[in-house]
Amino acid sequence: MVRKVPGAAAEFESLVQVLELVEDPPIEDLEPVQNQAHPKDLLILVAAARSEAKCPNLRVLDPGQAVQAIRAALVRIDDA
Repeated sequence: MVRKVPGAAAEFESLVQVLELVEDPPIEDLEPVQNQAHPKDLLILVAAARSEAKCPNLRVLDPGQAVQAIRAALVRIDDA
């Protein structure tokens, strides 16, 4: 990544330091909220809620979406 976007190495390191990986919630935790989101999104949403994330601009992403968002942000930083 540093070779592709050399100006964003420091920002990437800062981002990695604040990320928190959380475990998947038990299936029974999904049942009370099953009608509140698409079934494929429930696991991610319940995990985020259980982690008690305190972020006003929280975006819940699956791993592939997260990688794409990080890459796009790093390219914007490098272009600035």
